[in-house]
Amino acid sequence: MNDRFHWNEHYSVGVHQFDSDHRRLLQLAHTMVSGALRDPLPVNAGEVLGDLIECAEEHFAHEEHLLRVTGYPHLDAHRHEHRRLLEEIRRFQERMSAGQVGADDVARFVADWVLLHIEEEDKQYRSHLNALGYR
Repeated sequence: MNDRFHWNEHYSVGVHQFDSDHRRLLQLAHTMVSGALRDPLPVNAGEVLGDLIECAEEHFAHEEHLLRVTGYPHLDAHRHEHRRLLEEIRRFQERMSAGQVGADDVARFVADWVLLHIEEEDKQYRSHLNALGYR
């Protein structure tokens, strides 16, 4: 599962800044998974998850801003998906803090969350932004 978090061009959404943000999210997901493989509840898992949430919030804000100013027709649905993902990962964070789930559970969730969001949601805006000159 760890190799999934090494950046390759397959993950590119065609916009440098967003690809850079996605690289950072993948790095944090890699750190979560690596830690969970070594230790069922690594000491820094909560910190890494907090960093991932902060990074995601910043990325989502940048993404939504650009999509708004460029008139992306599916912005409302994309924004809704961002909110849903943040709520879901915060619930995981609360459950992990309460000892209800282990870091390995969070790592699996994060793995799916980051990769699926890039593949299923973010790649949809590629042609819209590229047509407007964003690379």
